[in-house]
Amino acid sequence: MGNMLGLIMAALLLVILTGILISLLLTDRRERIDDTNRKIILRGGKNMDPYAAADGDGIIGEDMSRDPTIVQTVQQKQSVQMLCLTELKSRCMYRGQFHNRQLFIGRRPQLTGPEQAGQLCVEAPGVSQVHCRIYETRDGYAVEDCRSTNHTWVNGKKVAGSVRLKSGDLLRIADRVYQVQFTLEHTT
Repeated sequence: MGNMLGLIMAALLLVILTGILISLLLTDRRERIDDTNRKIILRGGKNMDPYAAADGDGIIGEDMSRDPTIVQTVQQKQSVQMLCLTELKSRCMYRGQFHNRQLFIGRRPQLTGPEQAGQLCVEAPGVSQVHCRIYETRDGYAVEDCRSTNHTWVNGKKVAGSVRLKSGDLLRIADRVYQVQFTLEHTT
């Protein structure tokens, strides 16, 4: 009799726990997903694995008990590194994203190959055809003088080889002085 009562209690406890588990699995939990950085896959009303979907994947759900099909797409935000050079005298501004992680600056920086997309033309006396380049390094950004006639200067110091470049620095090319700003912009 004692064994029978123990078995009945165990079966009852198993039924209750199974009911709780089923109700949790069938609950629509989309409101708890952070839609800025993740994609989710819903199958049978369950959150299968928020980290399984890759960029560009669709989200598929098949809860036949409620709706024939649930399809939901969550966009991921992407970050784009932007460079802004503001000339101090005229307040003219160059603003653009880094192409191939470098930007060539000069009077006629017409280069071939992948560098072609990242060019800034500065029409001013004393600016060499390819004066300098700004490029990404492992730990930030740098500017390199490209054997220009009148040199490249950062914060009043002549660039010999290459020099680390950061937001707020003053970049001088001939008689033009630019304030440098690097920003990270988020797009969807």
